[in-house]
Amino acid sequence: MSPTNTWKDKDQIKVRKEKTYKRFSGKSVLAEILDVVLVNKGLFYTIKQLTLAPGETLRGYLGTEREKLLSAAKYYILITGIFYFIYFRFTHANYIDDYMDSLSEDDAYDFAMYFQIYFIDQLSVWSAVGIFFFAWMSFLFFRKFNYNYMEHLVVNTYIGAQIGFYKLVTLPVSFLIGAKSFNIVEAIIFQVYYTYAFHYFYRQRFGTTLWKTILVVILGYALFFLFVLFMSALFGIYLGIRESHQGNSI
Repeated sequence: MSPTNTWKDKDQIKVRKEKTYKRFSGKSVLAEILDVVLVNKGLFYTIKQLTLAPGETLRGYLGTEREKLLSAAKYYILITGIFYFIYFRFTHANYIDDYMDSLSEDDAYDFAMYFQIYFIDQLSVWSAVGIFFFAWMSFLFFRKFNYNYMEHLVVNTYIGAQIGFYKLVTLPVSFLIGAKSFNIVEAIIFQVYYTYAFHYFYRQRFGTTLWKTILVVILGYALFFLFVLFMSALFGIYLGIRESHQGNSI
C-alpha cells in the first residue's frame, strides 16, 4: 500500500480498531511468547522483515502499519552503537594507532590526535549525519514516487540500520582479513542491500534501480565527504587560532 494513496495529501488519518478477545489456546500462548522475545514485533521482527520483505515493510511503515516495527531512530542507534563499540575495541583502533605513530611532526600529531577525538571516536554520530545526504540524493533520483524528504529520511535510516546489522554479523571476517580490507566488504554490503531494498520498495525494473542507487550512493558519499572536509577545515582553523593564542600567552 503506497502512502501517497493512504494519506491523500493529509497530515494525518484516523484509524479505528475494534479490540477483540479470544480464549487462550496453544496458538495464542505461543504468540505471546514470541512477542516477549521480539519475534512478532520489535527488534528481531524488524530485522526479519527488512531482510525478507524490505519493500512491503517500508511501504507499510510509511502508511499506517507502524506498531510492530522498532522505530527507525531506535533501530539505527541500537545497531550502530553495538557495531561501532565492537569495531573500535577490536579492529579499527589498531590501524588508527599505527597511523598516528607514523606522524613525526608535533603539529601533525596534534591534529591527528584531535581529529581522532572529534571525528574518528564519534564515527557513529557522523555516520548518522551521512544519512541526511543519502536521503537527499534518493529524494532527487526517485521524486516521481511522491515521497517527501522526511519519508526518504525514514527509509534511508532503516536501510542504514539494516546494513549496520549485516556489517555486525560479518564483523568477525575483519579479524581474518584486517580492518582495511573489511572496508571493501562494507562497501559491497552497502551497495547490494541498498539496491535490493530500493528495488522492492519502489517496484521498479532492477536495472533502473541499480544505476539510480549507484548514483545515490556515490553522490551521497561525495557530498558527505565534502561536508567532512569543510568541518575539518573549520577544525584546522580552530586549532590554528588556539595555538596562536597559546603562543601569545607564553
